[in-house]
Amino acid sequence: RKATPAVQALGDLHYAALKSLRGDARLFYFANALELAASVMPGAKNSTKEQSLGAETRASLRHPMDWLFNMANNRYNVRHVVVRGKSGVLHSKMTGEEMVAFENDADLILRDVMCQKLGIPTPRLFDAKDHRAVPPATSSSAKPPPLAN
Repeated sequence: RKATPAVQALGDLHYAALKSLRGDARLFYFANALELAASVMPGAKNSTKEQSLGAETRASLRHPMDWLFNMANNRYNVRHVVVRGKSGVLHSKMTGEEMVAFENDADLILRDVMCQKLGIPTPRLFDAKDHRAVPPATSSSAKPPPLAN
């Protein structure tokens, strides 16, 4: 299935966030990707958009989408440095815990939205209860496909 320009851009921003080594740049890419993802999700409110995500993704989120957008727009190291309407008053920076939660939730949402838009299943990467990586299921009777020549 061919991706629309918006989904292609979403993939580009998500990839840029994932490969970015610097924290602030990484947060910026995730914030921009979230903004784009929200624009292609159904519904007008974040709560409605969140309900369009897969059940496993929703269960794995640490915070609601409203929290993510609040962080993206009201933290010094993401998008807006100055508090709106307050000359010279700076937003606070994200704490380490906030950064981890923001990156985790943004990543989960972006993967889900891209997979939905491409019509492919969302890969199960995290245990919905404790957010630890889940090893792929294995079966002793399952054999890998032969290598192509």
